[in-house]
Amino acid sequence: LKVRIVEENPYISAQLIEVVQDIVLPLEQENAQKLPGFALLGKGGFAVTAYLGELGRLVSPDFDFTALSTLHDIQALVGVAHSIASQYRNHPDQTELKPGQYQVRIGVGAYSGTIVRKAEVLSSEVAVGIDAISLTRLHPTDNNFTFEIFVDYKTFMTARSVQLPSGKKLKLLPPETLIVEKLLAGRGPEVNKFDLFDAAGLLADCVKKDILDLDLIRRQIIMQSYDPEVDVDIAELIKDLGSGLANVGQVLKELDIPTSEWIKESGAMFQIIDLTKKEQGDSDTVAGLAKFGLDSLKKVIMLNMMALSLEKIEDSSQSVAYNVGHGVSVTSADRFGFETIKKGVDALKVLFSHILLSKLPFGDGYEFDPRISGKGGLDFYRKLGLNIFN
Repeated sequence: LKVRIVEENPYISAQLIEVVQDIVLPLEQENAQKLPGFALLGKGGFAVTAYLGELGRLVSPDFDFTALSTLHDIQALVGVAHSIASQYRNHPDQTELKPGQYQVRIGVGAYSGTIVRKAEVLSSEVAVGIDAISLTRLHPTDNNFTFEIFVDYKTFMTARSVQLPSGKKLKLLPPETLIVEKLLAGRGPEVNKFDLFDAAGLLADCVKKDILDLDLIRRQIIMQSYDPEVDVDIAELIKDLGSGLANVGQVLKELDIPTSEWIKESGAMFQIIDLTKKEQGDSDTVAGLAKFGLDSLKKVIMLNMMALSLEKIEDSSQSVAYNVGHGVSVTSADRFGFETIKKGVDALKVLFSHILLSKLPFGDGYEFDPRISGKGGLDFYRKLGLNIFN
């Protein structure tokens, strides 16, 4: 899938595109000569609006990017940020910059565990933020697990290409990976954020084009594992409960995490958790239920958080308006179509139930299942008689 950004795009500024194609991409090519196959992957609002085009929303003057989650690729990613700083930091103040000249301020940030090399590129017209993200961690609530977003080889190989006005191409994180990030963040216009709007738009776009790769979403869920150094809240809860067994509903209540309708209907609230084990074994059963380990508990809570966002999207898509820029205020249903959004929401809820019922009780290891990959996945669900894409 190729997406073309044209200079007339009303939602992405010419200065932002200029910085990406004139500063970032040449450094990507330079590092690719040293590390064959290296590529940067655009994400955030830039990537979302690149996918959605004229149905997108105004993008802040920031460019977020990441890379394949390997040591060498992340080292190259950090090297790009450092190269930007070293090449442009000695230019004069912004007031003295001429067209085509840049100045850079650089720093390092950490937000809920997300590790970012931050640079601010100053031109004669605007300041553009550049965030080289070496590790993405999302902490959706004050009392919750911390979820990591991985760029494994399949995610990397299914990245889409965007063509900039100069003809240069930039890879973008797959829309499915962006959907996971947006659902976990789950913010709306009440805090001036577009997570729910973006997730609805990307889901609708994938459904409309029949390209929703459910396996990419499942991979992000299955690859989660409990880490007491990252998941501090649950580590404290284990100490407080003092018992080896609990159920999902009890854990959610203790952590003050809202429960989605999906998790109530799926029966996951009553699933037994062995708080003394990281993983579960096939023979660990209580009253006929396989006992979950902490790895599986983390996956279930991730499913719950994403389901909460899906329910918010469905409930608010026709009533909550977003200021998408240039004086336009619109609901996600008006922008993308309610029925199309609902098909995407239903697809993910079915996927979540599939993961819960046929994957988690039998171990935490990831196994590739071609039945739910790409269009084949949609055919698989159609065969189940769900007809969610008809």
